[in-house]
Amino acid sequence: MMKRLAFTCCGLFSALVLLAACGRLSGSALTPLSVQRTSSGHDRSWMSPLASRKSKLLYISAFNGNDVTVYDYASGKQVGMLTLSSPSGQCVDAKGDVYIANSGGAVDEYAHGGKNPIKTFTTSGDAFGCSVDKANDLAVTDFLGASYTAGSVTIFPKGSSEGVVYSNPADCYDIWNAGYDDKGDLVMIAENEASEAVTFCAVLKGSKSLTTLTASGFTVYSPDSTMWDGKYIALGDQQIGGGLQSGIIEATLSGSTLTSHGQVVLSDTCQGDYTHVIQPFIVGRKNTPVNDRRSVAVAGGNEFCSADFRLWKYPAGGTPLKSFTFQSGGQSVSIGG
Repeated sequence: MMKRLAFTCCGLFSALVLLAACGRLSGSALTPLSVQRTSSGHDRSWMSPLASRKSKLLYISAFNGNDVTVYDYASGKQVGMLTLSSPSGQCVDAKGDVYIANSGGAVDEYAHGGKNPIKTFTTSGDAFGCSVDKANDLAVTDFLGASYTAGSVTIFPKGSSEGVVYSNPADCYDIWNAGYDDKGDLVMIAENEASEAVTFCAVLKGSKSLTTLTASGFTVYSPDSTMWDGKYIALGDQQIGGGLQSGIIEATLSGSTLTSHGQVVLSDTCQGDYTHVIQPFIVGRKNTPVNDRRSVAVAGGNEFCSADFRLWKYPAGGTPLKSFTFQSGGQSVSIGG
């Protein structure tokens, strides 16, 4: 499956995440899941006083490790480190709190620049990514086992102590990171269980089940993450146009139809301009659907270029505007403060 192939490649590198301000239901919802309040941090976690300022911070998650390294985005200086259990995707809320998904099955919430988690949200699978909407609903996508398939979506309304699980029907069997739009619809790219064809699904605002969506005017060849860009739903494609470059399709959702309004191609200056960007993160104010101004940059790690962190113009795309060199590469990015 495409997700397995992507993770096999991505597993060679670390996962990048910038902090920031991020069908039908098959059977009924499962037993609500709990959220735990945590007062103590991890032994190896630390934060410099510099991180407590209202500056933009870059959080880099070690996909095959336990650490999230925190940098000041403007200077590139390390200002902290968080020790978790297999961190992966991240998201943020309107306050600027950062949520870090752990593949061990939970999402930890941190205050901006904070050292200790203030909440831990537990899911039924291995948490992979998350998104927060205007109402502060937290949505977590996960997968089950080493195959990275047959996961589910858990939504914690208004960050409450109980989450509701939406199981994946056949058309939405293998999902990637979901993202909320400005209307409260949770949109995601998935794959069909039998055919492995790319599909699109959503938990529409107020719905109690997953809905299969129709794509109008575009094709996604290799699924990637979904998020809000301040104007459009940004659908990631690891092989945009069927080629060897990653990119983003800008779309709107009306009813159950996604309509394309353009695409962004992320190229580079190494390996024949090839790019492999897992979960590109669109830089914007708080990076949630409260942002009503279209973003001007997109960030991510290009695994074809030693997975260095890149910043591209948005929605122009093209070659990187800026590059940052880290020890190893990137999966998803979020920025804010």
